[in-house]
Order: sequence, then structure tokens, then C-alpha cells
Amino acid sequence: MPDLILRFSFYVYKLTVIPELAKRMIARRASLLFLSVLVVSGCGIAAEEPFIPDENEKSVDVDFTDLKLCKPGFFYQVWESPSGENVDLAIDVPTNYNNEESFPLVIALHYGVVNYERFLGGLVIQQLIKPALPDLNAIYVGPNMLNETWLDPTCETAVMELVDKIKSLYNIDPRRIMIVGYGIGAEGAWHYANQHPEVFQACVAISGKIPSDASSLKTEAPIVVVHSKQDELFAFQDISVAFRNLVESGADNIDLITVSDINHYEMGDFIEPTKKALEKITSAWPTPTAQETQPKQGKN
Repeated sequence: MPDLILRFSFYVYKLTVIPELAKRMIARRASLLFLSVLVVSGCGIAAEEPFIPDENEKSVDVDFTDLKLCKPGFFYQVWESPSGENVDLAIDVPTNYNNEESFPLVIALHYGVVNYERFLGGLVIQQLIKPALPDLNAIYVGPNMLNETWLDPTCETAVMELVDKIKSLYNIDPRRIMIVGYGIGAEGAWHYANQHPEVFQACVAISGKIPSDASSLKTEAPIVVVHSKQDELFAFQDISVAFRNLVESGADNIDLITVSDINHYEMGDFIEPTKKALEKITSAWPTPTAQETQPKQGKN
């Protein structure tokens, strides 16, 4: 019952405080219902080729269970991971994607609770990360959380399997793989960056808490924290103390960007501080050499 009340509260918040987002949510769920009717009636979308939506359209390839190389564009997908989990995810491939050069990869971890909304990672990509740095020219992937926290081993396994899958499909520069999280996703981003330093070369954690396992940093990758003094869910004082403790323990790869006048639920207002965080990281990223941008076999 408490979980039901929490989810209902989130839903009411979106309907009353963020009307534009609510309208999009209703339209998306209506389209999903329509697609479900098509599938039941035997008119499901063919799984052979992922559906690439027009600029102002979104759709779901509901029958697709194995990711394949896709044309440039933004689309939603349902993927069955090697460990057997069905993962709702959003993928954004830059318009100039080609097999002659390598591209950055950004994994986006969403806010909210499990089953709060399908394909929620797509909202974080489209309403926060891409607007913050539209010229990043990266491949963005936003999976949905499978359990109550991104720290759950099931979630972690699925996300890492997803990263491996994307790397096998696209020309990804392994030196430019970043994980970004908002809200509860910020805690997950911290955790994954720290537990998988061989994969994630940067982390941006926005409006979320610092996980306890971060007290022993295993990664040397840059981590930028963005947090507001007006955050209602994760008190700035707690974040500040945890951050200071890390610095005092010798962590020299972390940075804190403080915001004064944005509350936790105003994700779109974090675009400017998120831009600063992304610029801190990407300004130090290497530029691929000609040898490193050669086409890789199996990615055609």
C-alpha cells in the first residue's frame, strides 16, 4: 500500500505541476495501448527492422528482442538481455553516424521508482542531457530500471550487458564512455562508475545522493556532482558532507557544482548546470586519430 501511494503521488505531481510532461505521458501510454491492440490482433510491428520514427514521432518496436544496428534517429526498444531480462530502453543515434569514425557513448539512468513510467530514460536524454550539450555528437542509451534501485544486482547486470551490446553494434570510443544519472539514477551512476572503472571514463550525478560504496573510490575517472541547495528529497547538506569527506580522504577526481534556486522536481531547469558538468568532462576527452576511426568488422 505505501508503494501504491508513492506512485500515485508521483503521478498526481506530474499531472498538476508539469502539465506538458503529463500530456506527453498520456499520449505515450495511449500509443502503447494502441500498439498492444495491434499485436494481440496479429498486426504487430515486424521485428526484422527497428522502426525509426520521424522527427516529431516516437514509437515502440514491441516485438524486437535483440538489438541490431539502427539508422540515425531516436527510438524506443524492448530488449531481452543475455541474463533474460526484458529491458525498456531509448536509443538516440546522431544524424552523422558512420562506420569511419568512433563516437562517444552516454548511458542515462532515470529518476523515479520502478515501473513509474516505461521508457523514462528517453525523457532524461531528450529533456536534460542532449539539450545541455547538443553538439556532443554521442550515442545515448537510456534503459529503464528493473527493480527498486539501480544498485540492485539485476539492474547492474542488465546495464553492463547493454553497454557490451551497444559496443558490439556501434563504433564506440572506449575512452569516451560516460554515465549520467538524475535523482535515484545519480546514485546508480556513481555506483556503476566506481564498480566498473574499466568501462566508464566519466560520470555526472545530478540531484541524487552519493552511495555508501563511494567512500572507497576505485575509479580515477572524473565525477561531477550537480546538486541544488533547494533539493527536497536529497538534502544538500548530506551531499556536501559526503563530498567533503571524499575530498579529505584523497579523492582528487571529483567536482561539485552547486545550484541555489532549483527544486528536485524541476529536471529541465538543470540544463545549464548539467552543461557545465559535461563541458568539464568533454573538454579533456581525446580526439580519435585516423587509425582509431577505421571501420570495424561486423558493424555494417
